[in-house]
Amino acid sequence: MYTFRRKLPIISPLPKLLPLIFPLIVLNLSDAILSYTVPLYANALLPNDLLIGIVISLSSLVGLIFDYASKRLFGSKNFAFFVKATFILSVAYSSLLGLSFVNKYFFLLAMAAWGMYYETLAFSNFKYLKNAVDRRDYTSSWSFINMLRALIYAVGPLVATFLMSQQFQLPTYFCGVFVLAAFFLYLALFPKNAKIKASTASIVESRTELKVWLILFKKIYPLWVLNLTLAIVDSGFWTVGILMSEKLGKISPLAILFIPAYMLPAVLFSPLSQVFSNKFGKKRTAIITSLIGSVALCIVGLVTRVEFILTAVFAYSVFTSLTFPAIYSAVEDYIKRLGDFDTDLIGLEQSSTSIAYVIGPILAGFVAYQFTEQSVFFVFGLLLAWVSVFVLLVTPHKIRMPQTELLNIS
Repeated sequence: MYTFRRKLPIISPLPKLLPLIFPLIVLNLSDAILSYTVPLYANALLPNDLLIGIVISLSSLVGLIFDYASKRLFGSKNFAFFVKATFILSVAYSSLLGLSFVNKYFFLLAMAAWGMYYETLAFSNFKYLKNAVDRRDYTSSWSFINMLRALIYAVGPLVATFLMSQQFQLPTYFCGVFVLAAFFLYLALFPKNAKIKASTASIVESRTELKVWLILFKKIYPLWVLNLTLAIVDSGFWTVGILMSEKLGKISPLAILFIPAYMLPAVLFSPLSQVFSNKFGKKRTAIITSLIGSVALCIVGLVTRVEFILTAVFAYSVFTSLTFPAIYSAVEDYIKRLGDFDTDLIGLEQSSTSIAYVIGPILAGFVAYQFTEQSVFFVFGLLLAWVSVFVLLVTPHKIRMPQTELLNIS
């Protein structure tokens, strides 16, 4: 068994991940379905791509505020708190999205709920892995999470398409009932999760938290900037990418595979992230794979045949399926080392995603409005290539956490 686990390192942490797998499946499936429908609902409710991008970015603006306030409000909370909050916010998100067709202002509230729910889900993942998984298993754990998430997000659009073919708003009703039922089942199946260790409670002033973030940012800014850029690209796929696939569907039925082609490579290739990380290091693996992936992303914006577009999307995702586990595993290492400052670093890391999803939909909407939806991917490919080269040049071999400096200001 030891030899088998060495050959397939992703197997090793699986037993410890079981309490996390159930909420991951339920919440990610709901999110995958609704993430596909949101741009389509927005397209039905709003007049143009630019306004769609601005409104969808509201979710991440709320998420960014959540990240900044997380230490003061939730510094002492554990995995159980965050996962329960995610279930509740997910139900609220589905309900508000359904009510958007009664009054458009509910769509804004739905985006706000989406922003908070996305952050609490990410916090629950980081909190759980910090206390339940050995450091040597961080990369394989994040590879598994990435693989599971990718599989669900590949299936989600197909489920969403089927549900919308029955009734346009049906995905919102389905997800609300599905998540609510799963929440009660989760409480029955895993009643002991509340005992997972939490950080020491603390009251942190806003100015102090900003100082903490600045100290940590100086250390991890290369990974932060890279994650920011990758998330901007991801926002492009889940906003104008979905609208583009709908238009391509009039040319070829293969266009329905646009999002599955984006998500499926992570199912197949995420386990290789640990292999490359062990050989080349986590940071270097993340940077080089994102640089190679940027070339494929530029091709997405240049080719015209649907088959070539899908091939380029698949190629891009193959490389970034190695990138994300490497980034998250490196951050998880730093979280472990920071002790009671773990929530600060999680909030800072998540802020890159939140900012990306504020900037990304607006930028994607602007480029699509001025040119075409497909042009967005060429522009984002160039951006990712430039950032990858920059990060490669400035990233130190070893990043040390500033525990002493943090303790002096706290």
